[in-house]
Amino acid sequence: GDASITGELKVNGEVHIPNNLVHKGDTDTYLNFNADRIRFNAGGVELIDAREAGTDYVAIGGVGDNPDVNFLVGSAVNGIDYVLEVDAGSSAVGINCDPLDAKGAALVVSGDASITGQLVVGGGQSAESIKLIRSSDTSPFMGWYSNISTREAYIQASTSHLYIVNENNSNIELQTNGALNFT
Repeated sequence: GDASITGELKVNGEVHIPNNLVHKGDTDTYLNFNADRIRFNAGGVELIDAREAGTDYVAIGGVGDNPDVNFLVGSAVNGIDYVLEVDAGSSAVGINCDPLDAKGAALVVSGDASITGQLVVGGGQSAESIKLIRSSDTSPFMGWYSNISTREAYIQASTSHLYIVNENNSNIELQTNGALNFT
């Protein structure tokens, strides 16, 4: 049945809620409980959906179509509002900065980045790309590719050389707008 309680409610043991725990006077703000699933709703928007099932997940903005709920992780550093900010409306991620500063990029990072694996920019492992590798081949190198089986140009740290590779036996051109010195 119903009971009206003024003051604190203390329960020894468990409280059983069939489905929703609703904020009084604000029916579109509630916690929804289902088997192995909790949903947090505020103002009629599903903010968090946490589920333990075949594939466990915590979804910010729920799992429906086009959720527009941002995810923020606060920073204790002066001048940086958030360590991590995911802006759902622009599909952008900012690390130590506002993702809207990305000016159209999907990821913007303010500060240094440390990458322990490979960084491939472009088409990936089988297409045009710029590839930076640290201690993966014989030594660190940076290469430019139009085909992953050839390195058109690369800098290799162990030899301190710049290599320009010409697989098709055509001329290699070097152009400059100023002086070019070789020693």
